[in-house]
Amino acid sequence: MRMIVGSILAIAALTSGVGAKGPATGEAWQVGRALTPGVCEANGAGTKDIRFALVVMGSDFELGLWEGKDLPKADGRYPVTLSLDDDAPVHMLASAKGGLFEISLGRGELMDAVVHAKEMTVSLAGHSYRLRLAGAAAALDRAARCAGKPTLAEEHELPPVPIPDGGAWGLYETLPTATGRVCIPAIKDGEVSTTFLHDKPDRLFLIWKNMKWDFPAQTFDLHMSIDGGPDIVVPAHTERVLLSVMITDAVLIQRLRQAETLSVASPLGPLKTNIRGLGAALDAVERCRKS
Repeated sequence: MRMIVGSILAIAALTSGVGAKGPATGEAWQVGRALTPGVCEANGAGTKDIRFALVVMGSDFELGLWEGKDLPKADGRYPVTLSLDDDAPVHMLASAKGGLFEISLGRGELMDAVVHAKEMTVSLAGHSYRLRLAGAAAALDRAARCAGKPTLAEEHELPPVPIPDGGAWGLYETLPTATGRVCIPAIKDGEVSTTFLHDKPDRLFLIWKNMKWDFPAQTFDLHMSIDGGPDIVVPAHTERVLLSVMITDAVLIQRLRQAETLSVASPLGPLKTNIRGLGAALDAVERCRKS
């Protein structure tokens, strides 16, 4: 299940190669390939307190921090807040390994705000660091092209196609981060996006993504409810920003086709999704694959 989820959303594992090279204090952005194949980074002008880079990792954009004199030494996950040009802080999680702190920024509104800000204040473990972002948009574009991925602006040019009778579901027939037809359905509800993979008549994967999540890689039994009905237990998997469930009961899949809502007990609390139109979305995906 983990491999299939990764192939849909192209969420790569974090690399320890970020920050292997970078500009000296006070220099402009430097763009180059990281130690991990297919990963490119735009190293920002560091300070005497910290070094940082914006990283293109598969379909994801990330912020890497290292060589901070007050950064925690232990590996793990740490709460972090990001404030752009003194705006209200955004609360996220940073993953630390070997002195490198990684924060997933995604390709949505947050990343767009980052590259258009003059500076970012990062608060972590009781200390704050001010990062200069002037020129970040152009530097990130260069890093995206270095990695063979679309720029942030290019991705925004491809909205999903509405699905007739599909409720809030839309269909990505193609993606700038992939070659050929992908036929990926999606619902966007605030910070959470939902998609599915129906690769066999009796197997359906439902996948949720939130760039603020930071789940460990684990497989477990998850409790869910269709339209407020009885509790149903299904196998689930989490990893970083993803939560997925696997359904292998054809009768249950048929119920989901006609359902209005799906509630799941996620590791972070209840998660309710309006899945109305799932049946039409499943049919649209099949037509897309055959065309």
